[in-house]
Amino acid sequence: MKKGFTLLELLITIAILSIISALTLWHWSGYKGREALSKDKMGIMAFMEEARSLSVASKNNSEFGVHIASSTITLFEGSSYSAGAPENINYSMNSAVEIYSINLSNGGEDIVFNRLSGENSDFGNIILRLYNDSNASTTITILKSGVVQ
Repeated sequence: MKKGFTLLELLITIAILSIISALTLWHWSGYKGREALSKDKMGIMAFMEEARSLSVASKNNSEFGVHIASSTITLFEGSSYSAGAPENINYSMNSAVEIYSINLSNGGEDIVFNRLSGENSDFGNIILRLYNDSNASTTITILKSGVVQ
């Protein structure tokens, strides 16, 4: 009796291992995308909360806000966004994540928090999603009170 594996047995084993590897890789890439989406949501929320905190603290006797672009969020000082201001602070999003929709009550891309109260007139929501998976999305809600959820 011969010892060893036949060619057919080896091919079946390789096919099974290939399928398992492909499924694992597919699941891992989906996990990384969802993780990037979650991380960017938390980063943007922290940025907005920082702008609100600076406004409530009345740092430099000023109000603060955030400007929302397609892949960057900018924290700015004052009542309006100025692209070249040296005090602007940028948050760059993961390249796998996009701002899909901005639905603010005033229709703009800026959220300015009132000095001392932290309230704003630009409440609404922002929807983030993955470029390669339009079903993977998350929403950031900005209340009139300035609270970010």
